[in-house]
Amino acid sequence: MISDLAAEWFEGRGIKVVLPAKEQHCGLVERHNQILRAQLHLLKDQPNAEGIAVPFSVVLSESVPRLMRRCLDVFLHSFQLLVKKPVKP
Repeated sequence: MISDLAAEWFEGRGIKVVLPAKEQHCGLVERHNQILRAQLHLLKDQPNAEGIAVPFSVVLSESVPRLMRRCLDVFLHSFQLLVKKPVKP
C-alpha cells in the first residue's frame, strides 16, 4: 500500500502509480531476485566447502556486479535481435 506522503510526491510530479493486484508479482524482478539468490548461495558455499572464511559483505559485493553483467548481456542480446546486427558491449 502506498502512503499519503508518497502519493502526494508522485501526484506532484505527474506520475500515475499503478499498484499490482494481490498475489501479483513482476516476473522480471522476481527472476533477477532468483538469480541473485542463486549467485549468493554459490559464492557463499564454495569457500565454505574449501574451508575458507569469507565475510558476507565480500560475497555480496561479488554477486551484485555479476547479476548486473548478466542483465546487461540479456539486454544486449535482445537488442541485437531487434536491430538484427551485432552490438559491441
